[in-house]
Amino acid sequence: MSTPIGPVPANTTLAIIARLRAWSAAKGWTKSRFAIEAGLRDTTLRDFHEADWNPTREILGRLEAVVPSHWQIGDPLPATETPAVVGE
Repeated sequence: MSTPIGPVPANTTLAIIARLRAWSAAKGWTKSRFAIEAGLRDTTLRDFHEADWNPTREILGRLEAVVPSHWQIGDPLPATETPAVVGE
């Protein structure tokens, strides 16, 4: 599990990664589920929670496409989004 790094300036790679991790957690998704939702192989995010995870721009873009553009860390899930049910 990664160590919290505190506030990060917006629009940096670290901020984008933090937002993606928060979205995945809010949805209750595993790394594999998030990868599949983004159209990636289920093993693509194997180091997703590691502090030194260094994804390509393409991977970040595919993951960001899954997250509503207006959603920020701490926001509730949009009304049309619900956390995953255990066993999905």
